[in-house]
Amino acid sequence: LAPGAADSERSWTAAWTATPGLHNFQICIDPEKAVTEEDELNNCAGTTFEVSAPVDLSGIPEGALIRATGDIDVYIVKYMGAKRFKRVIVSPHVFESYGHLRWENIREVSPAVRDAFATSNLVRAEGDPRVWILAPSGDSGIKYWIPTADDFNAIGHDWDAIYEINAIDRDAYETGVPSTADTQG
Repeated sequence: LAPGAADSERSWTAAWTATPGLHNFQICIDPEKAVTEEDELNNCAGTTFEVSAPVDLSGIPEGALIRATGDIDVYIVKYMGAKRFKRVIVSPHVFESYGHLRWENIREVSPAVRDAFATSNLVRAEGDPRVWILAPSGDSGIKYWIPTADDFNAIGHDWDAIYEINAIDRDAYETGVPSTADTQG
């Protein structure tokens, strides 16, 4: 680049092929010190990042119940196109309120498989148009109503992440008054 010029790259497809493991990169400006500066030690910056090995989800169908090895939380999974979500089932009482769920159908998976699904805390009960944000805590938790679509969008939530639940599940949560922190995730 010429002095004073700038360039940015949004994608760099031919530069590197991602492989699982820990990696680092560093970008240096004027490594030959062709331009005299007050501080020649600040010409490089970088970071370290990890690329995870691909996780095989081929055996996890829509609606599957999963629990990570060593964890007590049971999740129900859902797919929306390429998106993958999981939602915790907060208690045995809630689990049993769904007549189609069976304890023997819970699949024990690795934490990596569990973590390949984004956690959703967005729900809408059957017959109720309100969308709630759930904050589970033990066998219950708090639910926060999102009053409008504009509020939902302003918070930055994903419409595809909304699960339809039954009234018993919805009512297992106390109703709370949302604060900005409660509605973020």
